Amino acid sequence: MNELIARCLEVSRDFAEQETVDMNLCDLLAEIATEFMQAGAVIRGNKGPDCRIRVRPLSLKRILVNLIDNAVRYGGGAPIDIEYTLGDDAIEIRVLDRGPGIRPEQREKIFDMFVTGRPEGTGLGLFLARTAIRRCGGEITALAREGGGADLRIALPVSDAPTPPNAPSPTTHA
Repeated sequence: MNELIARCLEVSRDFAEQETVDMNLCDLLAEIATEFMQAGAVIRGNKGPDCRIRVRPLSLKRILVNLIDNAVRYGGGAPIDIEYTLGDDAIEIRVLDRGPGIRPEQREKIFDMFVTGRPEGTGLGLFLARTAIRRCGGEITALAREGGGADLRIALPVSDAPTPPNAPSPTTHA
């Protein structure tokens, strides 16, 4: 019950964050990966060109932390891969693990409120992630990872801010 109350308070702070800001997604991903690696997780990915995106930064960070935390928890100790693909109008962020994966019939249900894959979970993380991503004009989906594991994808519109001239688009980074 205490965890549920704490999660609700965290989310209320996220939803209170009304202002969207233009930020560099690569910097945010590097910051989050560093935090997880300091805690012992193996995170793989390469910092690519600057990727400007207009989002609510606290919400996006909480969503990415939730996805990576789930990948670490269910990934069986295997490295977690973070990838992104830049398109003309959108960016896709992928968090991939090598855990047991998500059964096809569960791929939509995991985004329902109070659905959890573990007894100590609240079943709010992915529900809140989808709600927040949709508020930003994006979408989050769960797929099977080729070779086994889960592939969670966030698609977000790219900011209207100009892309630096040395940043190629579209580009894929792993």
